[in-house]
Amino acid sequence: MNQQPSSGHLPVAPLILERYVQDQIPGARVIVEAIGPRRYGDGFELENYRESDLTVYAIDPLTNRAISRQELFKFLDGKLLDINKEFQPYLGEGGRIMVIRSPDIVASVKKAAQAVGYTEGALLALAIIIILCCIPAILIVMVSYKE
Repeated sequence: MNQQPSSGHLPVAPLILERYVQDQIPGARVIVEAIGPRRYGDGFELENYRESDLTVYAIDPLTNRAISRQELFKFLDGKLLDINKEFQPYLGEGGRIMVIRSPDIVASVKKAAQAVGYTEGALLALAIIIILCCIPAILIVMVSYKE
């Protein structure tokens, strides 16, 4: 969820969002996981410090487990205008929640991080293959040179 910067903290964020989640799951609790600069770009590697990302999750009271991101996204995405009205006094002039991101974006960031791991693994495997092929070649050259 993105928002413009505010002059103060947002201790009311979980309370406001909790009401919208509780419309669907009575008794659910919303917990703020992180507040940080807005991330954007292909792999979300760029940061914009003029805007903030607010990461939240919700706990289902019946199972005492986190509600899935897809489910939480469904509860909140359609209520963006209503949520903005409630956040307006706390965000300051011009402050607003711009978008509630879908969980697919988070998954794409994880896939990009894994791709870097695969690339490093492939390069390491290539280096090992080159070294293993060079050792016999060096031995052959040494043996044939002595003769």
